Amino acid sequence: MKTSVVASIDTFAFRAAVEHRHALVAEAEGIDWDERYPGWRGKYASFYEEPFKFGAATLIACEERSAYVGSCIASVQHEFRSFTIGMGIGSVNGLYVLPDFRDRQIGSALVTAAVDWLNARGCPVVRLHPSENSAQFYRRLGFRPIQELEYGSVQR
Repeated sequence: MKTSVVASIDTFAFRAAVEHRHALVAEAEGIDWDERYPGWRGKYASFYEEPFKFGAATLIACEERSAYVGSCIASVQHEFRSFTIGMGIGSVNGLYVLPDFRDRQIGSALVTAAVDWLNARGCPVVRLHPSENSAQFYRRLGFRPIQELEYGSVQR
């Protein structure tokens, strides 16, 4: 297993990675995000294009036999504490490992590489929003619950 950080990705390569990820998830999990949320892929790619362009986000990928088998995105958050006191806050999003490659520590390696990348960019705090199924996985990696409040509801 080789974990590689793709930090100098351009917009075209990122859009290709989004297409690849969409196909992998659709095939492996039977989930088509564009069907569930029309235009999802384009919006997802657009959301990360600027941070990628300016070095505030990167794609972390795991490669086995020249094929990507897992990935996640690490990004520096634009948040008032980061701006006012220089305490960067990072975020890990979109962790996905193909089902045939799970239980091989690939997810752990991807998250660790993402945290390392963010720490190197001045983010001593890294946050994520786990699903109920993944919360225990992240706790084992050292993440802890924090208090957060939300108003309103999101249709899922």
